[in-house]
Amino acid sequence: MIDDGQNEMAFEKIAPALARAQSFTYPLMYESGGAQEINLFASGFFIRVNGREYLISAAHALKDFDSSKNRLLTRGSSSVIHIPENIISTALDKNGQDHLDMAIIEIPSDFSLKHGINVVDASMFVDSRSGAQNSQRILTGYPASRNKSVVSKKNVLHLYVYAFADIPDAGGEVNFKNFKKSPEDHVVIQLQDGISNRGAHQNVPISPKGMSGGPMWKVPIYSDSEEIFLEGVFIEMHNRANMYYGFATKLAHVLGFIRQLTSAR
Repeated sequence: MIDDGQNEMAFEKIAPALARAQSFTYPLMYESGGAQEINLFASGFFIRVNGREYLISAAHALKDFDSSKNRLLTRGSSSVIHIPENIISTALDKNGQDHLDMAIIEIPSDFSLKHGINVVDASMFVDSRSGAQNSQRILTGYPASRNKSVVSKKNVLHLYVYAFADIPDAGGEVNFKNFKKSPEDHVVIQLQDGISNRGAHQNVPISPKGMSGGPMWKVPIYSDSEEIFLEGVFIEMHNRANMYYGFATKLAHVLGFIRQLTSAR
């Protein structure tokens, strides 16, 4: 594990990129108990593809959400907002597994503008240029362990969104088969400590609750750059010998799933 001094220096180097990545990451919540209380259960992000906008998260995080009993919520620029529910998830295979674990909700065309939502567009999608050397992966989301699972609506704008950076060069050492994952379908981050949008540090391990569905990013490593590139959607975390690995389904599968949905209309 990188020591605290090295970790702090690493965060300082990519601080503008971390802050920008956090600004594109949203909490997913539902009303709990009274109308003034909400339950934080996942993370997500919004993307724009061919003029349409979508909320992306992890299917397993949303599978128990009951839209007949609760409203799906996130935060806008100044208040809690309701997300129209039409959740479409990737399918299980013949063994009952969903290795891609994606959930997509198409949102109204005026939704992001009306509520001040930051939307990832094609200029921020990972490609061969942004996937070059001298880059680092980061994972952003709302860990339940660092936020109260049930909060009042007035405190939603003060939730902690964290960015967790990877340990450099760790990805090449990971045997994907040991985790029932594939390098063709997934990207991996070996987590080091994280930092919140208000400067609070978080040591690993963390509980994946609340983080599921958050975006994985590729960040070029040079000082003061705000460049970030969306690489995938976070679906799982594993502990092996006190090393923590987070897996995300690649962005190419997210875009392919959206193409399938739109072509089926």
